[in-house]
Amino acid sequence: MFTAPTDSSNKFFIQEKYEVGAAIGWGGAQLIDNIYEVSGNYPTKVCHQATFEDPEDKAFWSFTVYNKAGFMFNDVANVSSNTATANEDGTYTVSFGCGKDAPNNIATKNKSGVFNLGVRHYQPSEKVQNGYRLLPFVKPVK
Repeated sequence: MFTAPTDSSNKFFIQEKYEVGAAIGWGGAQLIDNIYEVSGNYPTKVCHQATFEDPEDKAFWSFTVYNKAGFMFNDVANVSSNTATANEDGTYTVSFGCGKDAPNNIATKNKSGVFNLGVRHYQPSEKVQNGYRLLPFVKPVK
């Protein structure tokens, strides 16, 4: 998310990346250390899920749920590759507001009526560095 003006990372400078890194990141790490994804708002009255192949990050990936103002509102606000249970085929399903029996569910109900997501990739894999993202897999469940 952050770049150094004195090395080859400076070609990746985009103001928005700095702002996202400052909002959900830690320590001013560069792209080889951390990659972040940030969603728009989703309605809390609709269950959402993401089923995806393991991004194979060297450290871990995580989803964190925030309210409209950008604050966590529950004691358990995230699921990570360290805590999630994989599906039988090795993929992962993370659920948002789908109830306690849904796989890797994170509660989303809050006073703002919407939630948004921060996805973090720590020590991102080559696949993630080349553009593999998890947010596009988040879909409403019918």
